[in-house]
Amino acid sequence: KGPLTAVLGAFDLTEMRLEDAATDEMLDDLAAGRRAAERLLGMIGDLLGIARLEQRGFVPARRSVDLAALAREVLADHARSAALRDVDLSV
Repeated sequence: KGPLTAVLGAFDLTEMRLEDAATDEMLDDLAAGRRAAERLLGMIGDLLGIARLEQRGFVPARRSVDLAALAREVLADHARSAALRDVDLSV
């Protein structure tokens, strides 16, 4: 988890250093990077939690996931990059 926390800190420092000089495009890129790092940090936390439970002999139950909502979130994170490459993303 430590390296990802450092990445999130780097996003904070970058935002502070840019202040008013940042373009909307730069802010969008920073926001997308932050969301990805936070999502990855959450997934790592989940995996570590599952590993602890499995060590105790507990098998986690499966749960439903709203795939459409997940797909929309992923598309939102990558929409600008796709548009720059003339790629059409849709759900």
